[in-house]
Amino acid sequence: ADSLFVVSQQLFHKGEYQSAADGLEKAASTFEKEKNISGQVKALSLLGECKANLNQCDQSLEILNRSKALTLAHFKAESSEVANAYYYLARSLGGCARKHVEAIDMMHQSINLKRKLFGEAVEVAFDYNYMGYMFTNLAQHDSAFYYLQKALSIRQKKLPTDDIELANTFYNLARNYENQYELNKALE
Repeated sequence: ADSLFVVSQQLFHKGEYQSAADGLEKAASTFEKEKNISGQVKALSLLGECKANLNQCDQSLEILNRSKALTLAHFKAESSEVANAYYYLARSLGGCARKHVEAIDMMHQSINLKRKLFGEAVEVAFDYNYMGYMFTNLAQHDSAFYYLQKALSIRQKKLPTDDIELANTFYNLARNYENQYELNKALE
């Protein structure tokens, strides 16, 4: 199951979402038979991301809600597993399903847990960046800037200058400036 997960994860990162989803379904099933809850949650979370990227929103939300229920039943309330369950569900709610208000509430839960566990670390920057993305989509530009600046601050301190996640934050900042017709700032 572990090697199947790794191969599926590689396919996911290559953008081969359907192939990744097929492998992740098998990995999740195998982890379940092995009673490996951590593996099952990990596989279900990535499977939910695949389904969201394939625009299969209902399936994504169903899988991620199942993963969240499994996580809440088997892990401490203040654990990275629970934080990640909220994170993945928020991503699907905000991205695929476009239910930004629900997603923001879920992402707040992830942020609060991750800040308790890690402080202002790279793990939290993912959440800040996604919050900025959602607030940009809601045309709440001040809130978007707040979260994107927090993500940028962490990522500039902790990541190499050519890291894709740092580039992602710059992209989201540029989008937010562009939506406010501040094109010079967006180009910068």
